[in-house]
Amino acid sequence: MIGETPQELIQSTLSGFQIGLDLQAISRIQDTFRATCKNREIKQQNSKAVLKGLQRQLELSKSSALASQNSPSRAEHASVILAMDREKFSLAKNINELELSINTLDATHSRLKEELEQLESEDVMKDTELMTDDSTLLRLKIYRMLGIDLLEDDTGVYTKAIIRNKNNSDVHEVNIEPRYSHFFYSNYLWDLIST
Repeated sequence: MIGETPQELIQSTLSGFQIGLDLQAISRIQDTFRATCKNREIKQQNSKAVLKGLQRQLELSKSSALASQNSPSRAEHASVILAMDREKFSLAKNINELELSINTLDATHSRLKEELEQLESEDVMKDTELMTDDSTLLRLKIYRMLGIDLLEDDTGVYTKAIIRNKNNSDVHEVNIEPRYSHFFYSNYLWDLIST
């Protein structure tokens, strides 16, 4: 042994050891370690996915809870609906009133248009001669041009006047009674025409 080289000594020493079983055991340990690491990674990824899902569910639950807290109560909701219903009915009533007013104004417009066409078609000279002959007719024409129509009763006495204001399309009916003076009626009718 003394004359052998260190290489030979190492080779002879190595041949005395049985390391095959140890190498197999180390290889098995390394395989088990790799498999364990791989399983741990898979479990960790699965746990992260479950955690993300739970976090999303928590956020949804929080936002749902906040939304239900911020939503109006049933009583507030009912009062808002009641107020809206009142407003709807009020608007419907106003619309009906406006439609009635429009229909009345359309009828008045049509009647005035017919009167205008009738007046335009009449012979002016003929009307002038008739007016000079009858002062009552002249007054009635002037009243009509101002928007005043006088109505007779069965006895031929003027008892009512219908006043149409051309400025704001109002129509007024005035009863003419003998207890008031002509001066009172002229001022009153003039006020109705000019306002």
